[in-house]
Amino acid sequence: MENIKANIQLMDNYIKEYSMKLKERIPQNTQLKLGCSITFEVTNIKENDKGKVGQVNMEYNINLIQNEKDDVGNIHLIMQALFSTDKSITNDKFEDMLKNNGAPVLAQIIRSYIIANTSLSEMPTIKFPLINFVEFFKNAKKEN
Repeated sequence: MENIKANIQLMDNYIKEYSMKLKERIPQNTQLKLGCSITFEVTNIKENDKGKVGQVNMEYNINLIQNEKDDVGNIHLIMQALFSTDKSITNDKFEDMLKNNGAPVLAQIIRSYIIANTSLSEMPTIKFPLINFVEFFKNAKKEN
């Protein structure tokens, strides 16, 4: 297993904030469109005797839209996570790894969490598409 292990490993993650605010009950068969804002931030990189640890926050703000214009609610979620790597990896390389490898891992955990939560709430199950984080960060860099 060691010979195929990635240079970056998820150590821990948790939902730091979560809220779902609905204007009224949304029947399961309602067709919803999603407006989504995603933020990914590397908040800290520290070195210890075993390697490096990177702390990240990923935030989702999802607007639930009915009939192209009516905002019927929103979901807000912040996940915080810790990733580890080897001491030999530079901080810049580790930050790139956090973005290109860590963000997709967290996105899948968040996606599963929102699918389960909305499914259990007897409302339309919120399933948003997979995200190309390479393009996501390219676009974010262009905007800045």
